[in-house]
Amino acid sequence: RAVQALTDLVQHHRRGPVAAAAFDALARIGYPTSRPLFDEMLGSRDAVMRRTAVEAVARLAAPADAQRISAVMADERSEEVRLAGHFAAVLL
Repeated sequence: RAVQALTDLVQHHRRGPVAAAAFDALARIGYPTSRPLFDEMLGSRDAVMRRTAVEAVARLAAPADAQRISAVMADERSEEVRLAGHFAAVLL
Protein backbone atom coordinates (compact mmCIF):
# COMPACT_ATOMS: atom_id res chain seq x y z
CA ARG A 1 0.00 0.00 0.00
CA ALA A 2 2.83 2.39 0.74
CA VAL A 3 4.36 1.85 -2.70
CA GLN A 4 1.08 2.70 -4.41
CA ALA A 5 0.56 5.81 -2.26
CA LEU A 6 4.08 7.04 -2.99
CA THR A 7 3.65 6.32 -6.70
CA ASP A 8 0.43 8.31 -6.70
CA LEU A 9 2.20 11.26 -5.07
CA VAL A 10 4.97 11.23 -7.67
CA GLN A 11 2.52 10.97 -10.54
CA HIS A 12 0.32 13.73 -9.16
CA HIS A 13 3.06 16.26 -8.36
CA ARG A 14 5.59 15.24 -11.07
CA ARG A 15 8.21 17.69 -9.70
CA GLY A 16 9.04 19.70 -6.64
CA PRO A 17 9.86 18.68 -3.09
CA VAL A 18 6.85 16.41 -2.54
CA ALA A 19 7.47 14.45 -5.73
CA ALA A 20 11.21 14.26 -5.01
CA ALA A 21 10.67 12.97 -1.47
CA ALA A 22 8.10 10.40 -2.56
CA PHE A 23 10.31 9.26 -5.44
CA ASP A 24 13.32 8.97 -3.12
CA ALA A 25 11.27 6.77 -0.80
CA LEU A 26 10.24 4.56 -3.74
CA ALA A 27 13.86 4.31 -4.83
CA ARG A 28 14.97 3.22 -1.38
CA ILE A 29 12.20 0.63 -1.17
CA GLY A 30 13.26 -0.69 -4.59
CA TYR A 31 10.08 -2.64 -5.25
CA PRO A 32 10.15 -4.16 -8.76
CA THR A 33 6.66 -2.91 -9.67
CA SER A 34 8.06 0.62 -9.55
CA ARG A 35 10.41 -0.09 -12.48
CA PRO A 36 8.24 1.68 -15.11
CA LEU A 37 8.33 4.87 -13.04
CA PHE A 38 12.08 4.52 -12.47
CA ASP A 39 12.62 4.04 -16.21
CA GLU A 40 10.45 7.06 -17.01
CA MET A 41 12.35 9.28 -14.58
CA LEU A 42 15.71 8.35 -16.11
CA GLY A 43 14.71 10.83 -18.81
CA SER A 44 13.45 13.55 -16.47
CA ARG A 45 14.56 17.14 -16.99
CA ASP A 46 15.06 17.40 -13.21
CA ALA A 47 18.55 16.26 -12.13
CA VAL A 48 17.32 15.23 -8.67
CA MET A 49 14.74 12.91 -10.21
CA ARG A 50 17.32 11.48 -12.67
CA ARG A 51 19.79 10.86 -9.84
CA THR A 52 17.15 9.09 -7.81
CA ALA A 53 16.06 7.06 -10.84
CA VAL A 54 19.63 5.89 -11.46
CA GLU A 55 19.96 4.84 -7.83
CA ALA A 56 16.58 3.09 -7.94
CA VAL A 57 17.42 1.11 -11.07
CA ALA A 58 20.73 0.11 -9.47
CA ARG A 59 18.95 -1.12 -6.34
CA LEU A 60 16.82 -3.44 -8.46
CA ALA A 61 20.14 -5.21 -9.11
CA ALA A 62 19.45 -6.49 -12.62
CA PRO A 63 22.84 -6.87 -14.33
CA ALA A 64 21.23 -6.06 -17.71
CA ASP A 65 20.63 -2.53 -16.45
CA ALA A 66 24.36 -1.76 -16.40
CA GLN A 67 24.33 -0.93 -20.13
CA ARG A 68 21.23 1.25 -19.77
CA ILE A 69 22.82 3.22 -16.96
CA SER A 70 26.01 3.62 -18.99
CA ALA A 71 23.99 4.97 -21.91
CA VAL A 72 22.22 7.47 -19.65
CA MET A 73 25.55 8.57 -18.19
CA ALA A 74 27.15 9.16 -21.59
CA ASP A 75 25.61 12.60 -22.04
CA GLU A 76 24.97 13.48 -18.40
CA ARG A 77 26.18 16.89 -17.23
CA SER A 78 24.91 16.87 -13.66
CA GLU A 79 27.60 15.97 -11.17
CA GLU A 80 25.09 14.43 -8.75
CA VAL A 81 23.65 12.20 -11.49
CA ARG A 82 27.14 11.13 -12.55
CA LEU A 83 27.88 10.25 -8.93
CA ALA A 84 24.72 8.12 -8.87
CA GLY A 85 26.02 6.45 -12.02
CA HIS A 86 29.17 5.42 -10.13
CA PHE A 87 26.97 4.08 -7.33
CA ALA A 88 25.06 2.05 -9.94
CA ALA A 89 28.28 0.73 -11.46
CA VAL A 90 29.33 -0.63 -8.07
CA LEU A 91 25.96 -2.31 -7.44
CA LEU A 92 25.56 -3.72 -10.92
